[in-house]
Amino acid sequence: MVAEFLPPSRESGKAIILCDGLPSMPHKKTLVNVLAGRGFWVFHLRYRGTWESGGEFLRKSPAKDVIDAVAFLKKGRITDLYNGKIMRFRPKQIFVFGSSFGGATAICASVDKRIDAVVAISPVADFCEIRGQDPRWLKEFVRVAFWGAYRSSALGWRKLISGTLMNPQAIIHKLDKNKIFIIHSIDDEIVRYGPVKRFARMLGCRLWSLKTQGHMSLNEISRQKRLWREIAVFLRR
Repeated sequence: MVAEFLPPSRESGKAIILCDGLPSMPHKKTLVNVLAGRGFWVFHLRYRGTWESGGEFLRKSPAKDVIDAVAFLKKGRITDLYNGKIMRFRPKQIFVFGSSFGGATAICASVDKRIDAVVAISPVADFCEIRGQDPRWLKEFVRVAFWGAYRSSALGWRKLISGTLMNPQAIIHKLDKNKIFIIHSIDDEIVRYGPVKRFARMLGCRLWSLKTQGHMSLNEISRQKRLWREIAVFLRR
């Protein structure tokens, strides 16, 4: 499993793991630089079976990929594959940021006690709720438009859409409401607002509802200062 990473401009003992949506291009250079400039070690994860990472996508929960990355960071030894340089870093706090599919991944990964907080932007709260949007279209689109970038079996897709692989709603009783901050727009046409609002209400976590932002990506954090202000307040708590 491969992750793109950047050390901070000033040491804070804090790390952020970024979780992409599905599908998405692994291009977060501006966001990575912005977060590193704010004192965070930033790790842009490639799920197993996607892009540069080996394995089979959706064979196991992508949340497990995040948890494995957390376990690796706790060892305190990071190798830069480009120059072989070994860096020492043992994080005091680990945060996970995700959007859309990555938001669901981040929420599910939050059951690990080593993760201190999660920020989920436009997350899928219940994969069973998107059945009406014909997941077969998404599967075929990913296969054709992102050929080779997402390497999954038909079984993996079925497990995801049925809610048995990785589903925030299914594990809501295991989640810590104080660790999760959800940001979602009411006019989101990709991941509907209603199920997310219902999930947040059942869990009791913080939900910041926007009106006209549509389906947001993680890159909005670097584009909109007000998003970072709210996130920073949440992380300090």
